[in-house]
Amino acid sequence: MAASTINFLNLPLLIFSILLLCRRSLAAGTPSDTLYNGGNITDGETLKSTDGSFTLGFFCPPGAPTKRYLGIWFTASGADSLYWVANRDTPFNNTSGMLVLRTDGILGLLDGSGRTASAWSASDPTVAQAQLLDSGNLVVREMSSGRTLWQSFDDPANTMLAGMKLGKNSRTGENWSLTSWRSQSDPAKGSYSQVMDTKGLPDIVTYWHDKVKKCRAGPVEQSLVSGIPELDSDFKQFSVQMVNNADEVSYYYILDTTTAGSSTYIRTILDEAGAVKVLVWIPSVSVWRSYPWLPRDVCDDYASCGVFGLCNIASTAFCGCVEGFSPVNQSEWSRREYSGGCRRDVRQRDDDVDRRVHGAAKREAP
Repeated sequence: MAASTINFLNLPLLIFSILLLCRRSLAAGTPSDTLYNGGNITDGETLKSTDGSFTLGFFCPPGAPTKRYLGIWFTASGADSLYWVANRDTPFNNTSGMLVLRTDGILGLLDGSGRTASAWSASDPTVAQAQLLDSGNLVVREMSSGRTLWQSFDDPANTMLAGMKLGKNSRTGENWSLTSWRSQSDPAKGSYSQVMDTKGLPDIVTYWHDKVKKCRAGPVEQSLVSGIPELDSDFKQFSVQMVNNADEVSYYYILDTTTAGSSTYIRTILDEAGAVKVLVWIPSVSVWRSYPWLPRDVCDDYASCGVFGLCNIASTAFCGCVEGFSPVNQSEWSRREYSGGCRRDVRQRDDDVDRRVHGAAKREAP
């Protein structure tokens, strides 16, 4: 009888323990958007934004099944729509990688031996949380103040989302730019970068190996970007916000969700060949609509016709010289090699000299 009484008395505790275990199992199987101090994500687990639009997890690029990376992608279109890669230059060779928010507030990516492959956020010990927002931004915040310690939007890869910046902050030294993948199967830093050129009017420029200008978009305007008129006409819900002051020169685009809906997204991609395109997610048909941006044609290439050259895509040769100038090397131009550019015609130079001489003589005449 005593044994039966003891079992009966322990029944509520047993039921509570079972319910608690079930709750923990359910929580473990349900994607969360937040990591707290001491929490981690292993290969096969994910973080998912509250609205489900973005997923953070480990992946293999197409054609590279033995390389593992940590990235963030659009949930609806899968890892084919990656926008951020944490360890783009240092892939794992197995599934032992782990993202952990350490007890000191450092967000770290660990390899199989527990060594830190990458680390971000606080330099001073703090209680923090890492959250994947509905914008796709992975943010590490201090719990007590809500202060942002680090965010993935400040560490872009080859893709720009609404809310991300392109430009520079002279006060903090931050420089927001895009860098292409090395190839479609290798997210390591490639040959091309897109930056905000702040000399003169702010201009968006694509560089090859950070030195050679490939193409430029023209001055940033209040429309999405100059040079994509059909995007402006088709998607008026996107607009550009420009920051231009003593501390910062940058631009970013925003989406008016009151007219577009929260499930419409936009991304700008710098691909491995140096081409830039804008993609807009169309939720009604679940596809990305692509708009080529740079270069749209050969005339978008920087200095495609050389010094004093004029590019006209409607022309058969497409390159010509400004009035009073001729090709430096006509034989090269006949082979469509225009990089040598143009020089002032000899007769034009003589006429200029004559005008200067006659003008001086007239001024000196009694």
